[in-house]
Amino acid sequence: KFAGRDMPKTVNFTEKGLLQAVSEATSGLTGHDFLLEIAKRITMNLGMKYCFIAECANETKTRLRTIVFVEGKNILDNFEYNTNDSGCQMMMNGNTFFMPEGAQKRFPAAKGIEAYVGAPITSPTTGEILGHIAATDPDPVTDEKNQTAVLKIFADRIGAELERIRTEKELISKNAELHYQMKENEF
Repeated sequence: KFAGRDMPKTVNFTEKGLLQAVSEATSGLTGHDFLLEIAKRITMNLGMKYCFIAECANETKTRLRTIVFVEGKNILDNFEYNTNDSGCQMMMNGNTFFMPEGAQKRFPAAKGIEAYVGAPITSPTTGEILGHIAATDPDPVTDEKNQTAVLKIFADRIGAELERIRTEKELISKNAELHYQMKENEF
């Protein structure tokens, strides 16, 4: 069992199969649980070793921090990094990216990574780039793993979820502020 659901034993490389498998597995989830389950399902369904969701860590969008990083079903520690010399810089311009092999030769920061597929995460309200989602593998992959169109769909949903999470945090903060002001007014 995995997040209350059985994990399928087969890997499905079709766009429709990936979209359906990940959508079904995440349909009832929100917040960090949703993000984590998407990443786990993408690694499993694409057959790639890693998946991560990263958000911009500075205004110039040259630093990112992972908010979810998985190796298959295993959760890895999050980290912050520069986009220079990594495939991640390709998505900070708003474009999807697929490289079936040679990532570590082209991008010095991609040590140990041969294959890369990813899509930018944008705000549904402003269109601003918030970060990206990517799947990587230490071995070269075939073109059938070029699932940038499907990753873009999930990236759009992740953008909406990130905004929902931020709005919820702001609401909690404002409610706490109002509660404090009401207590002060009572005294």
